[in-house]
Amino acid sequence: MTVKSKAKTDIFFATLILSAFVFTVCFGFAFGQDEGTLGHGLIENFMADNVFYFFPLLLLEEPLKTHSFAALLTLTGLNLLFYSLIAALLLTNPLVTIKSYKPFNATYYLTMTILLTILAKVIYLIITSR
Repeated sequence: MTVKSKAKTDIFFATLILSAFVFTVCFGFAFGQDEGTLGHGLIENFMADNVFYFFPLLLLEEPLKTHSFAALLTLTGLNLLFYSLIAALLLTNPLVTIKSYKPFNATYYLTMTILLTILAKVIYLIITSR
């Protein structure tokens, strides 16, 4: 494999992980807002209100009359794959021209950032629960 094809794979998986994380957070905020337990945070309410703008294929659930979990996962998966493909096509050439780029750096660092964010939130919840 060439560096360019490895970079495409790296960017594809990194964007897939990032967009799946963003969807999970947005969907959780939308669920909290629907239940009335979200609060008055600016970022949380913005993400909850705009989940359909971030993932527009979810709007197809209503015209297709499919209100099932399988339809939600299918449409979300198509959104995530579309975003990942577009990001891989747009970002591969600029990344390959960087001399210090090593394949799979983006996936590794993105995954570590997400895990550290989750860990920081868990620690915050533990500290404030007393």
